[in-house]
Amino acid sequence: EYGLDNDKIIKEYYENWKNICVSSAEKNIHTMIILQPGPGLTSRDIFDGEIRVGEDVQQIYPFLNTKLNELTKFCSITEDYRPIFDDITHPIYIDDIHMGREGNEIIAKKIYEKILPIIIKDMLKI
Repeated sequence: EYGLDNDKIIKEYYENWKNICVSSAEKNIHTMIILQPGPGLTSRDIFDGEIRVGEDVQQIYPFLNTKLNELTKFCSITEDYRPIFDDITHPIYIDDIHMGREGNEIIAKKIYEKILPIIIKDMLKI
């Protein structure tokens, strides 16, 4: 379907993510699966100092994204953060996948927004 090697990789990612979410839920632990952003994973320009992610990552990420929808029944939260920096028109990455301070702050705020309702709901149960 996606290519023999990619099929295997995608299936392994999906099964690992699913198993983590299922076993965590059994222990009443919430799990968030995030596809992280990276230069070259969206139409965002690559700026000085940034390095495009490898071709293998560029090829497999769209297929991993399709698996996020299937994981919503097992995981507390699934998110595709690939386009999170698309409106930023200056360097945000320090290499092919790691962000500097600004990028980390943006990601942290986005995660906080997603997990806060779960935390509040859990606290109200106490």
